[in-house]
Parts: sequence; C-alpha cells; structure tokens
Amino acid sequence: MKEKLSSKKEKLSSKIKMDIIAIVISILAVISSIVSGIVIPLYIQKEDRRIEREMRIQAAIPAFRIVHNMTADDSMEIFPPYREPQYIRDNNGQVFGKEIYYAIKDFSIQNLSNNLVYFSHIEYDNEAFELVNLGLVAKENEVITLLDNKFVGYYPQTKFYIICRSIYNFYYSFECELNLDNNLGEICTYTVEYIGSAKAYDINNDVYKNMYKHIRDIQMPPNIIL
Repeated sequence: MKEKLSSKKEKLSSKIKMDIIAIVISILAVISSIVSGIVIPLYIQKEDRRIEREMRIQAAIPAFRIVHNMTADDSMEIFPPYREPQYIRDNNGQVFGKEIYYAIKDFSIQNLSNNLVYFSHIEYDNEAFELVNLGLVAKENEVITLLDNKFVGYYPQTKFYIICRSIYNFYYSFECELNLDNNLGEICTYTVEYIGSAKAYDINNDVYKNMYKHIRDIQMPPNIIL
C-alpha cells in the first residue's frame, strides 16, 4: 500500500514539475515574442534611417563640369601671392634658377549637384590658399569662375585642386589638370583641361593645417593705437 502511495506521489510530483516547466516555457515564449516585437522593429527602423542618411550623403557629393561662354554667378579668388619670386640656390649658395608666377585663366565650373556646394580653398604645389570669399557657395546649376589667380613656384605643376564641402560637412577634393597656354617672361599661364570627380578629403593633413590665410581687416576697440 505504501509503495502505491509513494508511486502516486512521484507521478504527481513529476506532473507538477512538467506543468511548471510548460508554464515557464510558455511565459518565456510570450516574453520572447514581446521583445522581438519591440527590438526587431526598432533595429529595422534604425538601420533604415542609417541607409537613408547614407543615400542622402552620397546624393549630396558635389559634382562639377567645365563650362565656357556662360555668365558666372560668382567668382573664386585667392589673395595675391604672399611673396615675390625667389632665386633658387644650391647647397653652395650658387643661384641656378628663379621662381616665376603661375596663373590660371578662363576657367569656370558649373555645379551639377542638386544640393549646395561650399568652397573651402585651393591647393597648388602642396600649398593651401584661403579664398577671398570665405562664404562662397554654389547652388544647383550655378557657375563659378576662377579669376586670374596667381601662384609662385619654380617647377611647373600640371595639377591643382579645388576643395569643397557638402551640406553634410564632408570635404571633397577635385583634381584639375592644367595645360600650358603661354609663357611670357615671369608669368606662365595655364588653362584647365579637365576637372575630376569628387575624392574624399581629410582636413587633418599638413597642407590644410598650414594654409596661407590672409590677414584681414580687424576692427580695433577705441583708444587703441597701433
């Protein structure tokens, strides 16, 4: 009799355990379903927003083409050379050459992007030059022309670079290929044959950090005499 009671108790205990396990599994399944119903949609939304932003960033990358005989909406200009051509000397101090001016003329570009393009600076011969107009912007289809900008150097360069940034504050470099137009005395004049596509530009470089910046007019407080 005792054996039968003991067997019944064991069966009942086992059934209770199984029922408890089933309840726990059911509860875990409900919790998992709830968590999945919240977390997965949130992850999908976040991923969708990331992809959408990446697409907007890509769409805002500037693009230009060279144009001729079109009225310019604005001009890109750097300040006059900050130094005159210097004589080039060897290690013994003997003069073997002299720098000259390099000028770029008749060059206009049109903004093909449907977003604003902000112009940062120009780079020539591993030097960066600040623009006269710090707020130079090109809207869609607007034409920007380079005035007769001059640079100083000894070895002729075949390229110069226009640096711009997009509405998302990413910087891009545009390589411009130069073609010698004429060489008159101390001025060598170039025309631009080609402007390349946008290349990502990191402003954390020595050329950018050592950019030539013009000393602009500063309004002094009263009663201060220089």
